Amino acid sequence: MKMVMIVDDEEMSRTLITKILKKEGYEVFSAESGRDACGMIEEITPDLVIMDMMMPDMDGFALAEAMRGGGLLPSRVPILMLSGYPGELNRKNADKCGIDAYMEKPFDIRTLVTKVEKLTTVDKNENWFAIPTLSADKEYALCAVE
Repeated sequence: MKMVMIVDDEEMSRTLITKILKKEGYEVFSAESGRDACGMIEEITPDLVIMDMMMPDMDGFALAEAMRGGGLLPSRVPILMLSGYPGELNRKNADKCGIDAYMEKPFDIRTLVTKVEKLTTVDKNENWFAIPTLSADKEYALCAVE
């Protein structure tokens, strides 16, 4: 069973995404802050991290940098950022912080599930996985697993 970590300060968002992903067969862990997520990530290694952009103690950009730059999260684990603040600047900042995919809130449930499926799909024979690029055309790229 694939594990997904959700980091969002809004309980309703965590609950909704948890219910959606559990229904799809994922094991879900959630944290309500960046600090909580950093503590949890030392105990478990998820197959995907879904995080909100705006959180009170540490925004999603800082959390991604802490996870990637601080060595808390292996580079093979993708990060999906959710944001209620649309804009190309946020997408560019997400790319700079090592965030693999970006979705705006509110989101379509089916689109979220499809994106999660693609981000967590690993071809065990080839050691590659598909991640969407942050470009407007939403093409997918293959990246090697370390």
